[in-house]
Amino acid sequence: MKKLALQFFLIFCLPYFSFGQSDQNVANLLNKEDYLELKRVLPSVKDSIVNPMIRKLSEASICLAFSEDPMSRTQVIADLINNYGNELGFENVVGFAELLSQELVKYGNGADALNILEQFISITTDPQILSRLENTYKIVSGLNKIPGTSVIRDPAKSPNVKFSTDVKGSERLWYIPVEIEGNTEPFIFDTGAAESFISKSFAERYNIKIVADSILMNGVGGSEYVSLGVIDTLKVADIIYANMPVYIGQTDYPKDSITIEAVLGIPFMKNVGMIGIEPKKNEITFEGEQNGNTSANVSLHSNRMLIELYCKDIRLLMFCDTGAAMEGWINDSIYENHTELFEDVGQSYLIQSRGFAGISLLAVRDIPDVTLKAGKSSRSFTDFKLVDRCANDGELGVGFFKQFDKIEIDLSEHHILLQ
Repeated sequence: MKKLALQFFLIFCLPYFSFGQSDQNVANLLNKEDYLELKRVLPSVKDSIVNPMIRKLSEASICLAFSEDPMSRTQVIADLINNYGNELGFENVVGFAELLSQELVKYGNGADALNILEQFISITTDPQILSRLENTYKIVSGLNKIPGTSVIRDPAKSPNVKFSTDVKGSERLWYIPVEIEGNTEPFIFDTGAAESFISKSFAERYNIKIVADSILMNGVGGSEYVSLGVIDTLKVADIIYANMPVYIGQTDYPKDSITIEAVLGIPFMKNVGMIGIEPKKNEITFEGEQNGNTSANVSLHSNRMLIELYCKDIRLLMFCDTGAAMEGWINDSIYENHTELFEDVGQSYLIQSRGFAGISLLAVRDIPDVTLKAGKSSRSFTDFKLVDRCANDGELGVGFFKQFDKIEIDLSEHHILLQ
């Protein structure tokens, strides 16, 4: 299942500067969203970066990918806008202003967030940028009406639950039982969803309060107008989850093999803490001890979850998407640059990729066998495909994660352990 995607995140198209190799190398990492590698190399190259904007943008990107401190996050964005606006260009500045408004409303400064957007709306003449700003204004205005999300633990409940087995498509995805208004509903556990999502029929069934409407959201097959709502209380295992923002869409595209009524996305996972998954037991546990000594292998920028893997000696940065039923995709460009990685690659053919807002056709080639290593754990996979276009170096679906006995996700430490 492909994701709903709000236009909050920035993808920078930075030029390759002629005045310094370090500037070029860092700009390349920024363009690839490779914040894990950027965090590792920046301390050793920072003093050799000639352009101060590149240095500041690198520091800001690392902060946004790895820090949850609200003061730090808002300050680095404000510094970029105020001090490097000319170098960044107006469209990137607008993107940072949107991101700043999102951060401010998240931490209870909704009035400041709306004021920033209003200022940019008043001076913007480009119709496309103006439309984007007005769309963001609707979202931030809606979020400003939602009380702060909170997580409370119920000591009388167990921290673990079983995946649902009575949902159409549940043998392919992970559905977990969620209690709402005394009823239990199956929600897809989706690391690829930047936000949580419900269908219109679900919203009507539970009289979900709407706080913003006519929000344009992008997805596979095109765009669709959605609403922003708030679920007062959800219960998952021992978790009482209050004031959850949810985006509400039609989901009227073909779904003959998978039921899509409700999705728990990255914000939920960030708020609840350590998550343990045992695919062969169909069990998920919402507890665990954090290990501050664990090295990061995951980055989160605008709720896009990227993990680093290795194929032989080639490092890959892969988008994690447990809401996708496939095993995995690797970007065709990886094979073009490293033909030695895969043998007996098949002929190209078209497949349908279904998701939010419709269907997209992808040109793919089968990879009969690929071995991937995450940390100390290696697995061989037989259902990966080369894809002519996909996020980053590739995408990992739920079929990839099902090959492991245990998965520990700790987004506060930016780490996934696969065993």
